[in-house]
Amino acid sequence: MPVYGPQDDDLLRAIASVRAQVYPHWELCICDDTSPDERTRELLRAQAAEEPRIRLAFHEHNQHISAASNTAIALAQGDWIAFLDQDDELRPHTLLSVAQALQQHPQARVLYSDEDKIDGQGRRFDPYFKPDFNLGLLRSHNYMCHFAVYQHALMRELGGLRKGFEGAQDYDMVLRAIDAVPREAVIHIPRILYHWRTAVGSTASGHGNKSYAFKAGQRALREHLQRRGLSGDIIEAAEAPGMYRVTWQRPQPAPLVSIVIPTRNGHAILRQCLDSLRQTAYPHYEVIVVDNGSDEPATLELLAERSRSGQIRVQRDDSPFNFSALNNRAVQQAARGEFVLLMNNDIEITHPNGSTRWSARPWSRAWAVSARACGIRMGACSTPASSWSAAWPATGTSCCTEANMATWAAPCWRRTSLPSPPPACWCAAASMTKWAGWTKAWPWPSTTWTSA
Repeated sequence: MPVYGPQDDDLLRAIASVRAQVYPHWELCICDDTSPDERTRELLRAQAAEEPRIRLAFHEHNQHISAASNTAIALAQGDWIAFLDQDDELRPHTLLSVAQALQQHPQARVLYSDEDKIDGQGRRFDPYFKPDFNLGLLRSHNYMCHFAVYQHALMRELGGLRKGFEGAQDYDMVLRAIDAVPREAVIHIPRILYHWRTAVGSTASGHGNKSYAFKAGQRALREHLQRRGLSGDIIEAAEAPGMYRVTWQRPQPAPLVSIVIPTRNGHAILRQCLDSLRQTAYPHYEVIVVDNGSDEPATLELLAERSRSGQIRVQRDDSPFNFSALNNRAVQQAARGEFVLLMNNDIEITHPNGSTRWSARPWSRAWAVSARACGIRMGACSTPASSWSAAWPATGTSCCTEANMATWAAPCWRRTSLPSPPPACWCAAASMTKWAGWTKAWPWPSTTWTSA
């Protein structure tokens, strides 16, 4: 625990939460980084006099949080290092839960738990129920920092926390750690074990309080990409201030993307979809319209017109309606791209700048991180009764129900990952975490699809 200028009550509550642990084999290593108020050092000495498991170190001059943390780590005699901020609190069973997780996962080298926030009156709020290790999420923000536990030997290998990353020293630490260990060594404990206090000036109260921390995290993330041989720019996510977005560099030459659009009639929405595709700045794509028995003159004329212009190729498929089978056959028989994008005929790109981003981002990301499947979030709008879901007759069978389709995110995947032959029934439905996940019709091997 690094300490500098805390509120007495907050510091006492933090220490008390450690002393209240039901797991008895702990030591609390504290470094005071030259707090301006002498009462802080007196308080720490009084606590250490009452509890022999509290170890203290005092800096003679202020060296900032990374150095103070490293000084505290140097006091540690245990096999595992856990981080607690001076004004936060642990649950009484926090360390017991960690010990249990270590018994269950002997390969662990990094562990983290769920968390929530706590205010000055002790009211808990804003719980954060986290996923198991998710590298994509970690590249957007440090979701692993509370409660974070590291193998002491790993900390020594990495050289502790690095100076120059103050404000995001914990983010830099976790990025370096996950770069140094296999994925299965990162363990999630799905319990709220940490209360992050919303003190004035804390990042728990909002991103604007510590903008320097954002810049330090940006540096840490950039170095992480360099260690992994990846190329991308780190920007702030416009829709989520304080979070990062990696804009992956597009490979050269740009890989061919096959856009597959099934339709049956629906002239107006299909024209709108095809017109909006012309806005994209992505240079290398083909559009395959799967015509499932259209018989309206206007639709047939539109398909002929766009075929003559070279915008699309039409795949005629008059078989009984099965949405999955239509897509599968089109991918097998007509798609030539390295990546395949499934698109409904009622999708419209509504902003030129947006189309530049959506068209390049999914497969640029998939290319950069060798993902086999990825998806984009989409906004919803009301559609007329003549939309494609109403235009097709309710014949045949499909696991892609209209309820699923209402929450779709447009998926794309690397064509090399498709099973051969592909299964007869699959769809990509948006999950509750708002990214496209694969809904499986039967138990495929777990390695068949991987989320981006």
